[in-house]
Parts: sequence; structure tokens; C-alpha cells
Amino acid sequence: PRSSKYHTTLAFLHLRSQKFEDAKNEAAIALQLQPRNFPAALLFARSVLMAKEYDNAVKILEDMRAKVPNNVEVLGSLGLAYLGNKQPDNALKAFSEVLSLQPGNTPALVNVARIEQQKGKKKEDIVQLVRDQIKAAPDSAGNLMLLATMLMTEKQYDEALQLTRRVQELQPQMTASYTLGAEIYKRLDKTDEAINEYNKLLASGSNKLQAYMGLGAIHEQRGERELAKKQYQEVLKISPDFAPAANNLAWLMTEDEQPDLGEALRLALTAKQVLPEDAHIIDTLGMVHYKRGSFGLARAEFTQAVENRPDMPVFQYHLATALYGDGQKEEAITELREALTKEQPFAERGEAEILLKKWQAESGQ
Repeated sequence: PRSSKYHTTLAFLHLRSQKFEDAKNEAAIALQLQPRNFPAALLFARSVLMAKEYDNAVKILEDMRAKVPNNVEVLGSLGLAYLGNKQPDNALKAFSEVLSLQPGNTPALVNVARIEQQKGKKKEDIVQLVRDQIKAAPDSAGNLMLLATMLMTEKQYDEALQLTRRVQELQPQMTASYTLGAEIYKRLDKTDEAINEYNKLLASGSNKLQAYMGLGAIHEQRGERELAKKQYQEVLKISPDFAPAANNLAWLMTEDEQPDLGEALRLALTAKQVLPEDAHIIDTLGMVHYKRGSFGLARAEFTQAVENRPDMPVFQYHLATALYGDGQKEEAITELREALTKEQPFAERGEAEILLKKWQAESGQ
């Protein structure tokens, strides 16, 4: 009971489980025991922020910034607090400071792009903004993926594909690079050509992991789930802890009629152990927990995915389903409604819209 470290750890776990009051209380105890416990102070501030007490969050985080002006975590949280408090100009300044200190910080860049879009900046100007940031951090896989996604939306498919290949060179473990590449091939109606290219790569004996991953992603996009599974299994024979393959295979297994959720859980945990901050992997682990009926565990994972990629409404949709399953129906409706206000398309949007109407009817809204 007198260990500041353990109270800090418990505050972290409460925050991940969206128990914000409990998180604040534990962080406060940790600070009483050890006033200079910076992680506890940051957890306290983030708990206030996540509880949507934006005025208090701004005050706390501004005070922290005065003491540690160049701390990226404080500045990033302050930017989110400003956004919640409807101060987009201050938020833009905070996120810009993050990027000046850490040019490869993709969440900050995502938020800068979103704010500029809301302020009416043209799409081509926002794309140029991202290009300029990449010049400052040319090896940031996250920033490159952001640009690839934006270019795909603008139908600049060739350059987007080149970017996904560059990401695969920099970070072979990044799941999104394979799925985005497959989506681009699908939009170009070139999946057969892509499969031929990957088969040539396999025949050459080089880059087998990339070839199997590419084939798996394309088969997945074409709805050929069993073929996709076989490719991911081939990857795991070569490298048992290759996170993208473990993640994608786990996701496909959750969609089986009689899923082996125990094996899916093992695969998802393997992937997260390798890439603990990858939002797609976190989302997969959350979905496995959800399918197992462990709504509290699912909620914690989906919350982390939303925090890491606030621009991806599909993660917020999944969070809403976990909240509803956990009995937090009002919170679920709020999350789902907010997810559907975002412009980013996602495959499950139609299902989400139907679900929102159903929940609202059940709650009398």
C-alpha cells in the first residue's frame, strides 16, 4: 500500500479499462507517496482528459508543460485536451510542437491534418503538408502510411503502392502496409497481376515473407479466406512471431462459423507482444476478447486502438459494441454516433448505422 509504483500501475490498468475515477484516485495516491512521480502525474492528467473534463485537463497539462516544456507525451495530451475544449488553434500549436520535437510522430500529424481540414484547407494542401513532414522524417513508416492512405483516397494509386512497398522495406512487421496494398490492387482491378508478381517473388526464393503476406492480403480482399489463411500459415512456419501474419490469421479465425478462439487469442497475443502499439493488432486482440464474451477486456483493447488511431472510426465502432455488451449502453450509443460523424470510410459503416438505430430505438432516443 505504500508503493507509489504499484499505485501507478493500477492507475494505468484502470485508465485502459475506462475506469477514469479509479484511475485518478490511484494516480493521486501515487503522487502523494512520491510527488515527483512523473508517470503518475501524466496518468492523472490523461484520466481527467479521458473523462472529458477538458477544462481541468487543460489546466493540469498546461502546468505540466511549464515544468517539462519539451515532453512529447504532455504536449500530445494537451493537444487532445484543447481539441476537446474546442480550442483548435491551441491544439494545432501543441501538435505542431510535437512534430518539431519528434517529426515522425504520426498521431500528431494525423491531428494536424484533421484540424487543417476542419478549418477548410484544401485536400491537396493537406497532402503537401504531409509530404513536407515526411521530408523531416523520411523513414517514419507511420507518416508514409498516412500519405499512402490519403493518396489512395485521391486515386493516386501508383504512388500509394510505391509508398506501401517502402513501408514494407522499413518495417516488414507493419500490418497496414499489406492490407492497404491489397486494397489498392483491388481498386485497380489488378489482383491477378499482383498475385502473379508475388508468385514470381516466391519462385525467386527471395523475400518470401513479403510474398506470402502480399498473397494473403489479396486473397483476403477477394474474399478467399481459406487461401488467405494458408498464406499466413506459411509465413508463420518461417517466422512464428511475424506479427502481421499472426494478426491477420487471428482476425480471419474470429470470422469462422466455429472459430477456434483459443488459437486466435494465442496468435493475437503473439502479434501484440511484438508490436504493442499497432492499432490494427490491438483491435484484433479486442475482437478476439469480444467474440469470447470478455467485454471488459475487449473494451480495454478497443480503447487503446482508438487512442492510437483516432482517425479510424472502425475502431470506435468496435469499442461501442464492447461497451454495449458490457452493459454501458448510453456510452456505447455516444461512441457509435461519434464514429459515424467521421468521414473516413470503413467496410462496416452500413452495419454500424443499422445498429445505432436499433440501440436508439431500444433506449427510447
